[in-house]
Amino acid sequence: MGRSVRSGARRRRGLRLSAISLKIGSDLRVKVHQLGLKRFWNESSLEHECLGEASSDLDIVNIMNTQKPKLVVCSSTSFYKKVIALSYEIEAMNIEVILPRTAQKIKQGGRESDEAITAWFKSPIGHHGKALLIREHFSEIAGCDAILVTNYEKQGKQNYIGPNVLMEMSTAFFLKKPIYILNGQPDDSPLIDEILGLEPLFLEGDIQKLKELL
Repeated sequence: MGRSVRSGARRRRGLRLSAISLKIGSDLRVKVHQLGLKRFWNESSLEHECLGEASSDLDIVNIMNTQKPKLVVCSSTSFYKKVIALSYEIEAMNIEVILPRTAQKIKQGGRESDEAITAWFKSPIGHHGKALLIREHFSEIAGCDAILVTNYEKQGKQNYIGPNVLMEMSTAFFLKKPIYILNGQPDDSPLIDEILGLEPLFLEGDIQKLKELL
């Protein structure tokens, strides 16, 4: 995988640095999300805004060189305990990790699980809340560099990937975001054709590969 992975990583870094060559035209809208900022600016507003503290192209280069790659984790709620532990390992690689909101709340609270946080989806009145969380996670995917699907054993099924995570993978695929899957292909999954059709890269349990990929 070596040469192709390294060249892919270089291309992605090149895309981030290409934001330096922003052209300000009368009708041009600047895609600031390429700089990691989730806003669009036009020529008139650009005079009154700045990229953080950046005042020159050199400042922008410095921002781009220090910006951490952003990785969104997509996971079944059953795996949150493992996902939280995994997030610390990924953060040690100087990668920004975005967890599902519920997992992030559990992580911040220092708990392995919290029935008060996770019980909402057991009730029909929680469906609207679930819709909000889905939309929020889709937005995070839109602003990330890649997604990581965590697929562990669930109820006897190895490397489980459920329908909700498949939706998140489809969103990443549509947005042309790299899709990395932590472990191997799911065993006996009715979704396997759809999963493989999104052309993910299976890390086969080696999370350290992210250092070369991002």
